[in-house]
Amino acid sequence: MAWMRTRVAVLGLAADLYGESVVVRRGGEGFTSTVRDVEPLVGVAAARQVRDQAIQRMREYALVARGEGSSWAEVAEWLDVVDENEGEWVREPRSPGEVAFEFVAAGSCPAGLDRWVWSWAGSPSARWTCGCCGCPISDRGPGEPDPRQGEQGHAVDCARWGKAVAAYDRERDGAGEFTDV
Repeated sequence: MAWMRTRVAVLGLAADLYGESVVVRRGGEGFTSTVRDVEPLVGVAAARQVRDQAIQRMREYALVARGEGSSWAEVAEWLDVVDENEGEWVREPRSPGEVAFEFVAAGSCPAGLDRWVWSWAGSPSARWTCGCCGCPISDRGPGEPDPRQGEQGHAVDCARWGKAVAAYDRERDGAGEFTDV
């Protein structure tokens, strides 16, 4: 079903941007069919725009998921990120959560949307709204395990942030295992 909806989106966008056209497709010997389609290069341009917007929507949904409490590891699972540490030698191993974060935070941003920024330190951060305290959060990703540094902007009394800080402190003090919140 996704292929059909994608095809409809590409054809509709191409028609809106470049005008609708009918292309005669010639098959093998003596075979001719007429199909409603667009010129191939117009189709390439329209498909590229649909792809770019789909990627933008993925990034936006990932940020909303973070705001509602999903971890970067969970986002990675839904993005279908594979663990790049398996198999051959890896120069700089990263977790699937780190790969998902980099995909979301390093994405280009259309004019007028203020979702992805580079922090003062030059490392990527993603902005989302915490579903618990309602505050805008600057998230530095799973590579920064201390939530006090990694998720700046929570309200002081935010239950989600408090839980993450307590889990990190327990892990740091050797009293438990820290998991990305």
